[in-house]
Amino acid sequence: MVTSFSIIRFIPSQVIPRNVTHHLLYVTFPFYKGVFLHIMFARISVFNYFCITIANPNVIMKTLLSILFLFFATYGYSQSEKLFTVDRELSNSNINQIYQAKDGVIWIATEDGLNRYDGAKFSVYKHKEGNDSSLVDNNVRILFEDSKGNFLIGTQRGLQLYDPSTDLFKEIPILYETGINMSAHISTILERKNGELLIGTSGHAVYSLTLGGTEPLIKEAQLPVPSFFITYLFEDQNENLWVSTEGKGYTALTRQVKYITISSEKRMPGI
Repeated sequence: MVTSFSIIRFIPSQVIPRNVTHHLLYVTFPFYKGVFLHIMFARISVFNYFCITIANPNVIMKTLLSILFLFFATYGYSQSEKLFTVDRELSNSNINQIYQAKDGVIWIATEDGLNRYDGAKFSVYKHKEGNDSSLVDNNVRILFEDSKGNFLIGTQRGLQLYDPSTDLFKEIPILYETGINMSAHISTILERKNGELLIGTSGHAVYSLTLGGTEPLIKEAQLPVPSFFITYLFEDQNENLWVSTEGKGYTALTRQVKYITISSEKRMPGI
């Protein structure tokens, strides 16, 4: 069997008529026709290909270039995988959001702390009693960086602004009319196309935030929404503002401040 296989393997198929090849396979391997038929034809095809390659230098060059391209493409796009766990790096396994800032740093908001990964190491931020420059609460709900590079952190008990130069946090208090800090649960943040920053809360509706002065200015946005519990804010390409609420459906606010409310039972297509 080995001798027959070797003879067929090293003789160009142009020399072996198809009927002879079939005959040899049938005779030599009567019980393995299906399996060895596939192997035999595969070997003959590869051999024929190299016969043509040796005879044609253009084919050799194209083949080499193709192999090099596949090698560098595979090498260039291959990435090593890393597993981050609470045993070594993460502060908590309950993750609310993963956000990449403009400087490439990865921020991970969890229910027990804020994690910062710069590609080499992890840093964990948590609330420290008596330290006003630490997180106001360990349950970090939302992260957002505006077009000017201001990095906002929304927690279950308030809104903060991160200062990369000092690696500290500054609270942006949302106050009742009495002046008392309401420690609002921040649920969503949106920068509109006109530059306006909107802060959605769970229980206190929507607020408008202005940054750039000596102190941040935040005030109620006075939007005609059917609920104080805001879950998401979105602006479409026509600058219509969509407000998702808890239990009261969606509200669409047009540029003319006209609005429609869509109940949760009658959801719009694509929403």
